[in-house]
Amino acid sequence: MSTSATTTNSTLRFTQSQIKSFVVNLVLVMSFFPYFKILPIDANIQPFCGLVAFAMLSVYGFVLDNSARMLLGFLVVLLGYTLVAVVLGFSFSAIIQNFAYLMPILTYTALKDNLDRVSGRAILACIKIYLVTGILQTVGILGPIASALHFDALIPGFSGTSLGSVRGVTFVASEPSYASYIIFEMLAVALCFYHRGVLTSKQMRFAAYAVGAMVLMNKSSTGMVLMLTFAAGYGLHLFMLIEPKRRTRLFLSGLATTIIGVPLLIFLVALLADKVRFLETLRVLTSVELWQAGWQNALALIGGKRFVTVYVGYASMFVNAGFGHGIGSYQSVFSEVSKQVGVDFSTLTALMEGERNATALKPDAYGAAIALDTGWMGLVALGLFLRSVIRGRRGALPADTKVAAIRSGLFVAAVFQILMDTPTSIPVAWVVLALVYAGFTGPSAEHTPSSAGLAQS
Repeated sequence: MSTSATTTNSTLRFTQSQIKSFVVNLVLVMSFFPYFKILPIDANIQPFCGLVAFAMLSVYGFVLDNSARMLLGFLVVLLGYTLVAVVLGFSFSAIIQNFAYLMPILTYTALKDNLDRVSGRAILACIKIYLVTGILQTVGILGPIASALHFDALIPGFSGTSLGSVRGVTFVASEPSYASYIIFEMLAVALCFYHRGVLTSKQMRFAAYAVGAMVLMNKSSTGMVLMLTFAAGYGLHLFMLIEPKRRTRLFLSGLATTIIGVPLLIFLVALLADKVRFLETLRVLTSVELWQAGWQNALALIGGKRFVTVYVGYASMFVNAGFGHGIGSYQSVFSEVSKQVGVDFSTLTALMEGERNATALKPDAYGAAIALDTGWMGLVALGLFLRSVIRGRRGALPADTKVAAIRSGLFVAAVFQILMDTPTSIPVAWVVLALVYAGFTGPSAEHTPSSAGLAQS
């Protein structure tokens, strides 16, 4: 082969590698911005991220490892119950709901084998966009600009200013709780790529401070719960691995912190409950009203319709012998199933009036929706996949105890989101699962970071 031909082939391979790296980074970046109304569909959460991932997988394929095999088993269950839905007569609903189930799965599959191509610049740019947007919303500067440029057409529900009262800013999302998922994802991505040497120590500190500032501006209970869930998983992992003597000291330290922290928390609740959503939720948890409301209204007081619909989703498995009702069944059976499990939304006074119509509701968590649609078969298949994620790639788990604890904390928070607290089509938890499965197997952050955090080709 001539020198010119060799050079041409090398250039072509380099160009193809650059294109793939660009697409991988586009998938990750779009997972930070799932609320942009890019496609002409009536949905707050756009599937553009999943569509790009699908196109990438169609061209480049994927690695059929243990995680992918477990996902294929889960997809077989979804396909089977889609056929059940078609037979039962709600085929269009089944197609739409299956689409929502598939989008985050495609995102996970596209990222898990290509994390070495992620650009540190892309990560930092997304964090900066969210941070600057939040600051401008908090101080009220963005309001007139957003109105003039009709940002609400690009992001339905977008607010150029803080929502006031106990709610914070929406950032680049339709509401504060939706933004909180992205803020947590940014923390997870920063921690992972700092460990891999893509982000420097200085960049990691910036990301951590930015995430802390965004949590404060966001004021969302969802965001605080995700951070606390991560911290609990991280702490439990360390607690189980340390020596018994140190474990006793750590327990006593935790007890002392609790003794000091609880009165302080009570003081903050009394002082700021009318200004911060998370503290308002804590006030509700300790109120007499909660304990007198009955358990269903208590769930509604704590988490609105979200917690009640999640309960109905899982409880539905005891109605249909655990076999599910078919993909997309919520439009046809959710109201009836709710009453069968003892929940009458029309009587829940803790809910807003528009949330008491069960025919317009569905389970507000991926796992609960799977339980309603596919029963125990879908949940078992989902559980097997999640088990394969925490096991990671064979022989490639992090050796450093603290890094392993971070990985465990992220896994616990991601599973919590999937099972209890995230809309079906938001890809955030699945991006975090991709990091847990394959992101903590590269070089430690203690080693020299790659220059400028550029993607490897």
